[in-house]
Amino acid sequence: MEAYEPPSLNPVQKIALILELPTMFLAILIAAFLLPQNEAAWMYLSIPLLPLVWYAIGRWLDGLLGYIARLRVPRILRGLLSVTAVGMLVVSMAGVTPMNHHRTPETYWILTSMALWSGLCISMMLSSPDRVACD
Repeated sequence: MEAYEPPSLNPVQKIALILELPTMFLAILIAAFLLPQNEAAWMYLSIPLLPLVWYAIGRWLDGLLGYIARLRVPRILRGLLSVTAVGMLVVSMAGVTPMNHHRTPETYWILTSMALWSGLCISMMLSSPDRVACD
C-alpha cells in the first residue's frame, strides 16, 4: 500500500496559510484544552480568532510608532506567551534542520514562517512596557 501525498499548495494558499499561522497556533492551543477529541476544531476556532490576532498585531505596531498609547500586558500573560513562543521557535528551527526526516516541499516554508511569527511574538512580549511613565 502506497502512502498518499497531498498535492502541493498553490502560491495563494501558501500566502493565506502564512498569514493565518499565528491564529492557527492560538486556536490549536485552545482546542487542545477545550475540545481534545475533535481534530477539526482548531480550524473552525481560528476563524473568529483571526481579526483578534491581527488587531493585536496592528495595535502593537501603532504603539511602537507612537500613534496610540502602548498597551500594557500583564506580566504573567507576557511570560506565558513568551515561553510558548520560544518553544515554537525551537520546534520550528529543529524542524528545518537536516535531522528532521519527515520533510515535504511545504515543510521549509511553513517552519520558517513559524519561526518568523514566533520571533514577532517574542519581540511583542519583550517590548511591552511594565508600567506607564507618569507625566
